[in-house]
Amino acid sequence: MNWTARTFAFVALIGAAIGGAACRDFAAGSASASEGDSAVSATILQLRSSPGDFAEKRVKLTGQLSECYGWECSLCPDTMTIEIRNEDRCLALSFRPLIEGTGFGEEEQENVFRFSKVVLVATFDPSCWEEGVCLDRQTVLHDAEVITVRERRAGSAGLWLQGRSTLTEISGDEAIKLRSAAQLAGYPDGPPIKAFRSEGSDRRTVVCWSPVGVNDEPGAWPTSLEGALYAKSTLDLFHCNKVKKVGEQLVLQV
Repeated sequence: MNWTARTFAFVALIGAAIGGAACRDFAAGSASASEGDSAVSATILQLRSSPGDFAEKRVKLTGQLSECYGWECSLCPDTMTIEIRNEDRCLALSFRPLIEGTGFGEEEQENVFRFSKVVLVATFDPSCWEEGVCLDRQTVLHDAEVITVRERRAGSAGLWLQGRSTLTEISGDEAIKLRSAAQLAGYPDGPPIKAFRSEGSDRRTVVCWSPVGVNDEPGAWPTSLEGALYAKSTLDLFHCNKVKKVGEQLVLQV
């Protein structure tokens, strides 16, 4: 059973235990075809240029999802890249929870769909664009549900709207010590292990193992600290842990 299947099985089990809530197969798309047919088809540009025409309506949109990590999760045009990213051309969204008012299932959907090119339906509420209404994140797409996943991408190829801490591979004696510490902590024998350090003032060390790391294909190794630990795509096959030095001992943090 693959990771996505295990995730859905877990969500389904919890949903049944708390009252038979209707659980959706996030991997394939969470909204029904009938709901997509009943929603108003629109584009991101139309909603941004004429928000009053679509306010409080259930809309059907096509685009790519950003990193969906921390406070950031947006639907952006397919043509947007990291080099030309612009939050003002995107629509901040939140996923529909499995049980209304609980938030249960929103994070799981972020984990399954981040960086994907999708077709989704959501309720459009542009009130956050009015000055002073929303003090933090200006979410305008509510109760979003994915109808179709058109393309999945590894984190290295995905759209990141926020800044990232680039990772640099560690080599030499330090890398040998870090790999040994990882194996002592339970990393599997066989798959390659690499150590990385993030750039910037807040430097962090991570070790990772990857079942496909020998090929260095997309998704084999992380390219940023955030991608290694917090915002993985379903195509990112590496497994990483932060490393902290306690005295003379290297400790892997879960």
